[in-house]
Amino acid sequence: MADVHLGVTIKAHSEIGMAVNVSTRNAFKRAIDKALSLNPDVLIISGDLFEREFGNVSSADIYTAMESLSKAWDKGVPVVGIEGNHDKLKPINLPDIKDVESPLRLLERSNLIIRTEYLASNVVNLNAMRRSIEAFKRNVKKTYGDIDLDIVLKEIPGAIGIVEKYVIIGDVAFVGVQYKPVNNRISDSYKFYEFLRLFSRIDYGAKRKVFMAHQTIEGIVSTEFIRYLNEQAIEIRYLPKGFDYYALGHIHQYTAGTYEDAYVVYPGSITFRDAGEFDYTLTNDGELIKNKCWDKGFVLYDMENNAIRRIRLKSMSSIRIKIALNSNEDPYARVRVTTKKALAMLRRAEEEFSDDSESIVESTPGVLVEMTSPGDRIIDDILLRDIIREEGAHPSVKIEYSGSGSVQVDDSSRESMDMNEILRSVFGDKYTYYLDVIESIGLKSEARIDDDADAFIRALRAALDIITENSEEAEKTFRILAKYLFKYAPIPLDDEEKKSEKETKKEKIEEKVKGPTRKPRTLMDYFVK
Repeated sequence: MADVHLGVTIKAHSEIGMAVNVSTRNAFKRAIDKALSLNPDVLIISGDLFEREFGNVSSADIYTAMESLSKAWDKGVPVVGIEGNHDKLKPINLPDIKDVESPLRLLERSNLIIRTEYLASNVVNLNAMRRSIEAFKRNVKKTYGDIDLDIVLKEIPGAIGIVEKYVIIGDVAFVGVQYKPVNNRISDSYKFYEFLRLFSRIDYGAKRKVFMAHQTIEGIVSTEFIRYLNEQAIEIRYLPKGFDYYALGHIHQYTAGTYEDAYVVYPGSITFRDAGEFDYTLTNDGELIKNKCWDKGFVLYDMENNAIRRIRLKSMSSIRIKIALNSNEDPYARVRVTTKKALAMLRRAEEEFSDDSESIVESTPGVLVEMTSPGDRIIDDILLRDIIREEGAHPSVKIEYSGSGSVQVDDSSRESMDMNEILRSVFGDKYTYYLDVIESIGLKSEARIDDDADAFIRALRAALDIITENSEEAEKTFRILAKYLFKYAPIPLDDEEKKSEKETKKEKIEEKVKGPTRKPRTLMDYFVK
């Protein structure tokens, strides 16, 4: 399997994002249980087990990985993995610690995964590496009994000072390379994609060989999908020859092809990271379209018979609904009717995905409504979310206002405008995105942004930094909001009523002794009325 992305949240779709975060952990647990029920000899994870680098991974995600992978080792099934672009090695540069770390390396230190990777001998102490390998094998034997495995360090011919760390399980060598950008130089002689061919030169000392990488390979991945990804790919001719199976990651669309008569497989993901990876789209004309990444799951490879079997499994179902409103159409009735129809179509489509009721982990699907509305009529997206939720889905809504009648912020109109109108005029088509971001920031900081104005303003400023393209634009936008939305600019926390110098001095002394006693202002205390 690959591209599990433990810890994923979907930016700009906060409620769906939170549901996906939990359901992805549960999907990984179920995937491991399902895989182990098939009696494999080894589990391999071809990158991006985690969504983030070391230091940004939650304890819940680490716990889930440790709990699930320990089940494999308990059954005598080793786990081999590589780092992807999301959970890649990260330098730690502290006064007392100089090292590189990744979530997978943490799991390896806990004897729960074997990382296969290439190493530069001028960066890594190979003697220390050999000692850690021997310690790992002793710990595995002590904890899990006799498992037929060996971990090998071998120099790569033609790449001076570069060694490969790989694992032999039974008579199969598992050889992997961690993610690197295509044009990164490995040495003065080789860019990364050229470097890959050198792996054909190594004598691995095993009857059969599996190659693992986290890259986009042109010739397996379609040109259309590469254009969709908008990233540089490696031509298939640069893959090392002589391997019996190529286990790849990075592409979330299930894809299988061949190279030198060997299978090259992307198992796809078991979850989704953004709206582009939703399972289906319901068009404004009522057509249900199956999207590129709908086929989620993992692969069982039978090396004896050179056969692959697709195991479908996903964290939750998802659908995008496209709605183009007519000028006099009721948006709320349209969303209710269309959501009901979309969910019925989604249930029928799920029958094609799998006849196994356990293949979809989260029973409540995610629904993203993308609506375009003509003119300057303001639509309450919060009410739209409530309607989607009532129909039995995790909601997200994006609204684009077209036409020349969009709301403008100026002195003549601001007295009659409420808070939401002003925010819409500032954010424009990013207004729904802003709402999701500010809500996510409030949840992350555990701040009650609906009650505490100071917390809201801090979250608003942080949201502007995320949404706008640069700090100057964020500051300019915030000043516009301060001028037209808030009573005070800059916004003070002092009471409105004037106090004598003596009273103020007394309060300051009391605050030093007892701490602040002032009650937080509510949002309504701040906003222009």
